[in-house]
Amino acid sequence: MQAKMDYSYNCSYFQYNNVTPPNIGQQMKALGKFAMGVGIAGGISTALLIVLFIINVFTNIKKSPARRRRLLCWITSMPMVVSILSLFIFLIPRASDICDTVKQVYLPFVLMHFVDLALLIQGGEEGVLNEVVEVQAPFSLCQPPCCFFGICVHDLTFTKIRLRIVKGLVYQAPVLQFVLIIIMNVLDHADFLEQKTADKLFQFFAVLNILAFMFGIWGFNILNAALSPMLRTKWKRYILRTKVLSAFVVILKMQNFILGILYFANVIPCIIPYISPSIMRKSLPANRVVCRVKRMGGGFGGKETRSAMLAAPAAVASFRLQRPVRCMLDRDEDMMITGTRHPFMARYKVGFDSTGKVIALDVQLFSNGGNTMDLSRGIMERAVFHIDNAYKIDHLRCHGIVCRTNLPSNTAFRGFGGPQGMAVIENVMTDVATYLNMDPSAVRSLNLYREGDETHYNQRLEYCTLDRCWSECQALARMEERRKEIDNFNRAHRFKKRGMALIPTKFGIAFTALFLNQAGALVHVYKDGSVLLTHGGTEMGQGLHTKMLQVASRVLNIPVELIFISETSTDKVPNTSPTAASAGSDLNGMAVLNACQILMDRLAPIRKANPEGTWQQWIQDAYFQRISLSTTGFYKTPDIGYDFVTNKGTPFRYFTFGAACSVVEVDCLTGNHRVLRTDIVMDLGESLNPAIDIGQVEGGFVQGLGLFTLEEPLFSPSNGQVITRGPSNYKIPSADDIPEEFNVSLLRGCPNPHAVYSSKAVGEPPLFLASSVFFAIKDAIHSARTEAGITGNFTINSPATSERIRMACEDDLIRKFPDRDSIKSFPIGILSKVRYRTHFSEIFPDRWCCF
Repeated sequence: MQAKMDYSYNCSYFQYNNVTPPNIGQQMKALGKFAMGVGIAGGISTALLIVLFIINVFTNIKKSPARRRRLLCWITSMPMVVSILSLFIFLIPRASDICDTVKQVYLPFVLMHFVDLALLIQGGEEGVLNEVVEVQAPFSLCQPPCCFFGICVHDLTFTKIRLRIVKGLVYQAPVLQFVLIIIMNVLDHADFLEQKTADKLFQFFAVLNILAFMFGIWGFNILNAALSPMLRTKWKRYILRTKVLSAFVVILKMQNFILGILYFANVIPCIIPYISPSIMRKSLPANRVVCRVKRMGGGFGGKETRSAMLAAPAAVASFRLQRPVRCMLDRDEDMMITGTRHPFMARYKVGFDSTGKVIALDVQLFSNGGNTMDLSRGIMERAVFHIDNAYKIDHLRCHGIVCRTNLPSNTAFRGFGGPQGMAVIENVMTDVATYLNMDPSAVRSLNLYREGDETHYNQRLEYCTLDRCWSECQALARMEERRKEIDNFNRAHRFKKRGMALIPTKFGIAFTALFLNQAGALVHVYKDGSVLLTHGGTEMGQGLHTKMLQVASRVLNIPVELIFISETSTDKVPNTSPTAASAGSDLNGMAVLNACQILMDRLAPIRKANPEGTWQQWIQDAYFQRISLSTTGFYKTPDIGYDFVTNKGTPFRYFTFGAACSVVEVDCLTGNHRVLRTDIVMDLGESLNPAIDIGQVEGGFVQGLGLFTLEEPLFSPSNGQVITRGPSNYKIPSADDIPEEFNVSLLRGCPNPHAVYSSKAVGEPPLFLASSVFFAIKDAIHSARTEAGITGNFTINSPATSERIRMACEDDLIRKFPDRDSIKSFPIGILSKVRYRTHFSEIFPDRWCCF
């Protein structure tokens, strides 16, 4: 009986036990018929459900316009408006490419169309056309989008599918011819650089070499000079919410009054009232255009200036049709036209002694600005300011050049050029340590700034806590113990290596443009004691409104529940500065502090007369005594300003310091890596909200992981189009990329007298600390190369993707394949046929060239 139940598929077993084996073929056929029946039934039922759903949707849409709006509206923080129009943007190389296509595909309810954003920005109603007019691009682009074609429709349901068809046909149109030029060939051209080599830029190198030779007679080593390039590729901003803009125009003809209200996701609301009228050639003053920002779904620099290009077509369409208009880019469109963080390449020559002390450094920085200037000038300025990072170098010169290419115009991103400049000096420190066969941490520690040191732009460091951050991070990470563990692990494993790096940071807080260092606030107190607060900063998830509520609550000495922030609006606080440069809390916090202190001064006599009264009683008494309960606050950052010509001044109000230590494990066969542990110590003064600030540190670090290890926009070598247009082929950090052990500590006992309530800025400084992962990977690769018998410095470009890591771990197999990052063949940019040259003598005399 037991043998009959034991259905083994061993034929000898069945023969031995005299048991008839089951007919497997018949069972499989029966199972297949059953599965086919289930599949057919499921398919029929699914099809019926889809048909019923479509019928239900179209029935509701046809019967109820309100139902239609609820079903098909975009998720946004603005109120629903009746009869809103939808503006769709087409990205085309020539306007004529879409002319016949639009005629072929029937688009119902099309109200207007227009072409060429460049023409619109120049101004004039010529930009609003009833006929498609071809506009020649100033020079050929590397991808289709070089002008805009907009279509306004009032029914999203029936047109979206047809618009997709039009887009598909347009993208198949012939692309303009482009020229692919290798960046190194351009940089070596005599017409581009007046001085080709770094030797001609620094005359003191010769003097230093002579002095070094003299010192060598007395037992000192001669200075060693090294020339090495470092290439940084592009980094895209991946924001979960793309650029959304809604424009509303209301006309009161009797008073000749025009009011434009823009619900806009932008960090600079005040620029829209100037852009919108200028594109229509209307003498419309800024007080007639109001920009309101409730909140943004992420900013990080991508919405600082690039969102304005949607304001132009939306404002034109709204003004021309006298209807509300909404425009939202798709994910692929947003990634194709908005640009990226500026990629940088650096050439440097460094002089150092045998102890690892860096004595002289000469750096040339090249950034890819894209096809317009945008913010490239300010980004290069901050990169030049941060080229020293946290290190004291007595003789330093930095030469910045912005290259004009026919890629989409690059723009701001978190750090605004600072991480690019700091990455160069960290690479220098690593190369010096490798040359001297020293621990990179020892070289970095030897060159750290100390209290009272001066930077290369002659700003004296006050309240410098770099050494404290460095030592506490060493203790938190137990570096000596972990270094021994890593060395033992590397000796025991051939194809898996571990590395560790400790990286400091020093980030200057202020706008390099002096006029932007100002902010305003408006405070209303109502008779019931409730407070309405408005300031010039925009909320993008960084907790700015929460901190402003805390500041107001502390000054007014009332609960936070009594204070409300509605939105940022240009009719409440005009002339706002960008919520950028990590200065949002500093500037707006001081403005809110100033406004609340003015109110408290007005209430002082009432409080003195009734010290036992409540807030509500004081406000009632002030109202009956006709004391104004509304006030404005203003703040401008004092004692800052810098002159590039004389190299004197104070470009930053203060610095945010920090340090991070990371341990990684690299698979030398696949190039994959894991971040095992990261320890961070940040000096944030007396934090306004430690929970928010620690979250900013963690978020900035993880975003930096994408910059240094994952995110790499790619362009097609055949037609120059952007390949990485969405999450399927553009990889952002996920939960698996976060360090397995992640420790963040805030430095205690370090107040900052230069900001509101002794706090410090936290937005951008933590991002660069993720470079500790990059240099830990480089340390692990160095261990693998050393074991393979390969010594000396090597170059690995950022981001350190799996491909680059595998190629850097050289072996016999890798040597058979060419390295695509070869400095002689890697195209950092696709340059236009015609080269444009512009000098900015007030910045870098005869050095700043814009191509």
